[in-house]
Amino acid sequence: MLQPGQASRAALSLACAGGITLSLPAHADPPAVRAQPRTAALVLDGRLDEAVWTAAAATGGFVERKPSLGATPADATRFVVLADRAALWVGVWCDDADPGAIRARTTARDTFALFADDAISLKIDAARDRRTTHGFALNPAGARLDYRGVDEAEMRVEADAVWQGAAARTPTGWTAEFRVPWASLGLDPHALPDEIGLNFSRDHSRRNATYDWALMPPPYSAISASLYGRATHLVEATALAAAATAVDAPAEATHSQQAAAALREQAWMVVPYLLAGADHRPGDGAIPRWNAGVDWNGPLWARARGQATVNTDFAQVDLDNRVVNLTRFSLLMPEKRDFFNKDVDLYAVGRPRALQLFYSRTIGLSPGGGVVPILAGLKLAGQAGDRVRYAGLEVATGTPRHPQAAMGALRGVADLGGGSKLGAMLTHRVGDGPTNLAGGVDGTLRAADSRLLGEAYAFGSSDDGKVATAGGVDLQWRGLLVRPKVNYHFAQTAFRPGVGFAQRTGMHDGSASLAMEPRIGRWGLEKLNCGTRLRGIAAVDADRLLDRSWGADCALVWNSGWSLNAAGELASVTALQPFTFGPDLAVAAGGYASSGGGVEFSSPEVNRVVFGFGAGRGRLFGGTDTGAGGALTVRASETLRLEVGGEWHRVDRPVAADGFHSLVVNARLAVGLSPDLNLDGYGGYDHLRRQLIAQARLRWTWTQASDLFVVWQETLTAAPWAVAATSVVAKATWAVF
Repeated sequence: MLQPGQASRAALSLACAGGITLSLPAHADPPAVRAQPRTAALVLDGRLDEAVWTAAAATGGFVERKPSLGATPADATRFVVLADRAALWVGVWCDDADPGAIRARTTARDTFALFADDAISLKIDAARDRRTTHGFALNPAGARLDYRGVDEAEMRVEADAVWQGAAARTPTGWTAEFRVPWASLGLDPHALPDEIGLNFSRDHSRRNATYDWALMPPPYSAISASLYGRATHLVEATALAAAATAVDAPAEATHSQQAAAALREQAWMVVPYLLAGADHRPGDGAIPRWNAGVDWNGPLWARARGQATVNTDFAQVDLDNRVVNLTRFSLLMPEKRDFFNKDVDLYAVGRPRALQLFYSRTIGLSPGGGVVPILAGLKLAGQAGDRVRYAGLEVATGTPRHPQAAMGALRGVADLGGGSKLGAMLTHRVGDGPTNLAGGVDGTLRAADSRLLGEAYAFGSSDDGKVATAGGVDLQWRGLLVRPKVNYHFAQTAFRPGVGFAQRTGMHDGSASLAMEPRIGRWGLEKLNCGTRLRGIAAVDADRLLDRSWGADCALVWNSGWSLNAAGELASVTALQPFTFGPDLAVAAGGYASSGGGVEFSSPEVNRVVFGFGAGRGRLFGGTDTGAGGALTVRASETLRLEVGGEWHRVDRPVAADGFHSLVVNARLAVGLSPDLNLDGYGGYDHLRRQLIAQARLRWTWTQASDLFVVWQETLTAAPWAVAATSVVAKATWAVF
């Protein structure tokens, strides 16, 4: 009988036409590691040379995810898990046959570019729901990244957790050291679970390879918590650590280091901020800008935490990329504000980017689209027993003299085991328009091996007394070779979630798809991805078919990381009402052909210079759309990275005067002066809006969870080019534990 550490290496062989053999890993039981007590002081420097680390029994058994699925990695990886009353400690040894060739080309904070370097990722399913991840990553230069993984699909990097990490080079490779407070995982240090979900992934850059402790094969994402291993005996380890009366800093540490260590033991944090700057518009002169506010988070009662914000300002948030929208519907943009990204997994209800009961970017926007300041907000998240999690949010917008609206949500989720769940949510919005109430239930059903995944949801809304419903169901089989999937959702015309997102209402939307991923393993090819999809959209009363499409795509992926993809679609769409798009071009109601196709290719993401290009052509509302796009990343040095991307479209219509072309260009510059001092620049050009916008942001993390931001932003408009607005602000936060 195969043991857990061996099962992940077992393989099945499947012969197909042409004599190609597909080596597919068999399903494996998740591995487990026993947490050990931190019984002596540690200096978090990444070196792992203290006796606590060297004397502990290290765990290995990593498996290659790519390019050779299921193979034994070329270089070994080992780790040790320690626990004390305040935090989880993890040490990782990454052996390398050529230590001088280790890649660490970024020191920037919170960038996915870190995964193109040599990197180690620590992934924790603290809630043990097999859906949610707290992720932490380091590269050999000490660059840090933390994120939240939502429903095994989305990685939210915008919310910053309180944690520490460091790395160091060694004669045999490199090492990494993590310290993650229990409170940052949403756990009560006085009521810890005895085990949590745990996984590690190591990116080996020059091989374009990734190794997992608990293997996450395609089509599972890199944050598939349902496949994680386990860290066990946490309660025993913390009790033994407490009995050893260890301290967090050695006796020779400075007073400030000892004070900082003591503060980190606390489970609460107050973060006041001060902001000063000026806004300038032509003709108005410089307008001083002053603001102050405070955030707080900490325990409320047993196994429950709260977060509060007063007079919140998000001046330091990154700008969204400029985008061109040639559709009839609104686009969903990512949430970047820290307050709303805490516990984001609990508020994910519905189908992402199509039908969501809660979408936090509606908070702070008036019904007309204007920006409204946030006066105050309160959130809570907790756990009742071992199976039920709950959360609540309430936000008031406006100013103390002129409050505008109140909106919020209540959420509860019952864990049914094995990654299955049943949840409910209620939302409201009052004060800036018709009173809106919405609510619904949702559920996830996973088979024992997690390959069969079913999700369903049913919503209702009342907007100024108009009641409407919406709902949907998704079923998919996450097989290694064959992956069928069916989706259906509907929304009545009057369905309006006041703090949610409904891209399209008044329709039934159904689709079926089939994807296949044979792994080639010859001629330098890693795999072939092919898929086909059939979709139909009918009016909500089902009296006619509005849209229909059939599409197919195929991609070749090489071991080195090169990829080539081709796709095509036969489709037709129906506009029920006239609308405008592009530079306010009118489109009459009626049916339109919407077929097209394209190709794209990209270079390996691990290279110093990375590029990709794509082009396509299709029909668009009675005309044609010819488009092309590309992206370029240059890692000039360990401290400097440049990313440039652009998209161009030429739309031709039957009437020559109706034709137009659009162009958007987005450029980002990251200067990682150190892991705690980063300069980020952004420039975006939108040809249709005749607008150029630029931002530069300096961020200095001067002490734990405390930052100084200096942000400059300028907007220019064309015909002729002129400065439309300039803003310069400095914002300082100070975390008091």
